[in-house]
Amino acid sequence: MLPLSYEPLQATIQYLDSNIRFQLSIRCPSIKATEKLVPLKLSHLPLANCNTTVNNTSYQLEIIQDVHPGEVIPEFDHTNTGVKPIQRDIDRHGFNDLSDINLMTPGDLNLRDEEHRMEDVFDRGSQRNELYHNNQLRQAEISLRAIQADFERVGVFRNLEFLRYILNIIDDCATNLEPYHLRRENAPPRYTLFIKFTIDSGYEKYTEILVYNRKIHEVLKYLNTLLFGNRRQAISVNMLALEDQKHIYRLPVDFKVKVKELKSEFIDFNELNGTIEFAERYKMTVGYAIDRRQLLRQQLYQRAQQLTFIPLKGRYDNYDHYFLRAVENLDVRVQELHINDLIELIRDWLQNGKPVDSCYAFGLKSRSAAEKCFWKVRSEFKESLTRDRARYVLLPMRYGLSQLRVFFERVLRGAKSNNWFKRDWCLKLKVERAD
Repeated sequence: MLPLSYEPLQATIQYLDSNIRFQLSIRCPSIKATEKLVPLKLSHLPLANCNTTVNNTSYQLEIIQDVHPGEVIPEFDHTNTGVKPIQRDIDRHGFNDLSDINLMTPGDLNLRDEEHRMEDVFDRGSQRNELYHNNQLRQAEISLRAIQADFERVGVFRNLEFLRYILNIIDDCATNLEPYHLRRENAPPRYTLFIKFTIDSGYEKYTEILVYNRKIHEVLKYLNTLLFGNRRQAISVNMLALEDQKHIYRLPVDFKVKVKELKSEFIDFNELNGTIEFAERYKMTVGYAIDRRQLLRQQLYQRAQQLTFIPLKGRYDNYDHYFLRAVENLDVRVQELHINDLIELIRDWLQNGKPVDSCYAFGLKSRSAAEKCFWKVRSEFKESLTRDRARYVLLPMRYGLSQLRVFFERVLRGAKSNNWFKRDWCLKLKVERAD
């Protein structure tokens, strides 16, 4: 069979799945240059620390341990991350290796907040942490001796659940204290570290174990360069997710994307250095953080066709009507808002006006919650209603040129699929021209 000539090869590559293209380019160096010339179009591109996901396929890096023969040690975890492989460099004693945490190389994108830019000053190997684990171990051993004494008196363990809890604490303390002993004695650990590289498409998984002789951020940089580097045209992406504000994004030098939707925390677009180009009509999904909301004044936020606010994991900042008053976009979605703030927002719109076609949607967990919220608004403004129906009301706005429609409806399946709501119902405020 004759090989494909240049033009047919380009046409064939154009219609291949992106992840198949990557595999062919890596395994067949003869077509690598051609593959890089063909524009790359992706549906989803979530980037994170030690993980790059292309459409439905994830490329993940983790550090795992290989326990030496004859050794039995607790589950590897010196970082309080649970009993899972970790995604951060480890030194020869088992401590987090933070030496390169602020190291920037050409192409890298640093969108971290101020707290995590200073993370290198945090030392897990400090004497204070060792003292804490020793005190915790000592208290657990006292409790264990009391349990044993009680068992000798009555001949039975009267609280097995508490016994298991104490044994787990002792086990965890032994795990956390081991690096201190190794460092003090300059002894080798009882395990060897490796990098585990996994490609998971959901229906097929490939795993390779690599020698841990390079920093994990260097391996991630190499991986992303293989996938996205040396492309002449910007990568077209329907949805780009930059939700990890704790780590530096390790990207190729020439990495450029053109996106239709960006999902992230509040980021300062001045730090992107031309990496991201937006389509003419684009959407944004933003993790709300009250300490960064001044960034809403940047034009790229204000020009978004649709702006969605979702809560950040582990954050308890609340949306309020003061925050939403500063939002100038016409199409806004909020996962939830307290009813009192919703009423204050409506009152502000009625008094100060809002552009026609402004539409704000607020997620609610159930129909009963939607009805309760709607009836609260209805009773609050009952003297001003110009039209009163079971599922919507109309309120006159300033100067009588526009009106506010307040209504509730079920969230369509397609609308929920983008994860902005995770709600089945919503209450909407929509500004219309007056009849």
